[in-house]
Amino acid sequence: MLKALFLTMLTLALVKSQDTEETITYTQCTDGYEWDPVRQQCKDIDECDIVPDACKGGMKCVNHYGGYLCLPKTAQIIVNNEQPQQETQPAEGTSGATTGVVAASS
Repeated sequence: MLKALFLTMLTLALVKSQDTEETITYTQCTDGYEWDPVRQQCKDIDECDIVPDACKGGMKCVNHYGGYLCLPKTAQIIVNNEQPQQETQPAEGTSGATTGVVAASS
């Protein structure tokens, strides 16, 4: 009987000590992102604007999600907003050489 009373009291004490769970909010973001309190989510940091001399030696800074790239000033950037196409095999007789174009898709 004493054992049952002890177990009952212990159970009540444990139940009382468990408060209702609070909503967990995350305000820490991974590198390259910062917390936006208005939108309540992480947003990309434009390192090209905030890092002094991010790229040196005739390179230009290009921001992208979570980081940035340093590319030659002569590099061309092509942004493809379309759905990815199936890869096609190169036509016979082509060397398969690539041009100096950087392709970025979002």
